[in-house]
Amino acid sequence: MAGPDVIVVGAGAMGSATAWWLARRGRSVLVLERFEQGHERGSSHGSSRIFRLAYPVPRYVRMAQAALPLWRELEDDAGVELLTITGGVDHGDAATVTEVADALGACGAAHELLPADAAAERWPGMRFRGNVLFQPDGGRAHADATVRALQDRAAHHGADVRFGEPVQALAVERDRAVVRTATDEHRAPVVVVTVGAWAAGLIADLVPLPPLEVTREQVFHFQPLERDTA
Repeated sequence: MAGPDVIVVGAGAMGSATAWWLARRGRSVLVLERFEQGHERGSSHGSSRIFRLAYPVPRYVRMAQAALPLWRELEDDAGVELLTITGGVDHGDAATVTEVADALGACGAAHELLPADAAAERWPGMRFRGNVLFQPDGGRAHADATVRALQDRAAHHGADVRFGEPVQALAVERDRAVVRTATDEHRAPVVVVTVGAWAAGLIADLVPLPPLEVTREQVFHFQPLERDTA
């Protein structure tokens, strides 16, 4: 019996998106995820993640511009809202704000620079110093729902999505990759590895990995003291 065209190792956002994209184009796909569906050990659990075009690097801006219509494509396929556009505001270090504005301008992305007093009038619950950048295409991605939708739609389009099946080893034999689990062995001409923090333990002997620096991202949520009832 022939094996799949592609094996995807890891069913987080990246792996699940890969499986969805390939399966709906007629590729036979096997997805192997070490944990249970909906687990909280990866990078995409929780209710929301930010979506933005506001990056200081034009290459990232273009990637986000290309991604936006693909979010709508996934929503159409899944029949649920997965990305809510609210607009995004960037302020703080003046040089960084200018750098982001320049990158957006270079890519033809809509944006607006406002002085601090005008921004305070538009968003009265916030305090600003210096210029404030508004980008209307920012918003929030519904993280858990998106990963689940990708998995479900990949399966709908024919992918074999398996949870609780950790990959123990990867090897290359001639023109095939061999993927070994505790109970089985799979072969395919292509393997996509999207295992995040587990990458070094799984593929460091096969491909050179860049040095990684772990940083902490501080996220704060604020409850307005007064709500505008107008």
